[in-house]
Amino acid sequence: MAEDPLKRHTFVVEAAGEPDVLLRVLGPFALQEATITDLRLDRQADALRLFIEASGVGDDRAALIARRLDGLAAVRGVTFGWRSTDRPYP
Repeated sequence: MAEDPLKRHTFVVEAAGEPDVLLRVLGPFALQEATITDLRLDRQADALRLFIEASGVGDDRAALIARRLDGLAAVRGVTFGWRSTDRPYP
């Protein structure tokens, strides 16, 4: 079954504010050949909150990315969902 070209998965990742955490967080996306379509990073005192939107993966591979992210030592929490790109991003 072909991927819906209008579907984007959005991940919110809470992680420790370590120097190389961004590279470690992006690794699972590369392994699943996801295309990052949007990325926002908010730095807090000792933590990072990353908002990552990706296309090119179905629900199963998006869930795998979320599990792999959750398994990273620096990651404190992961949530994800999806949206259709025919709707504006909040």
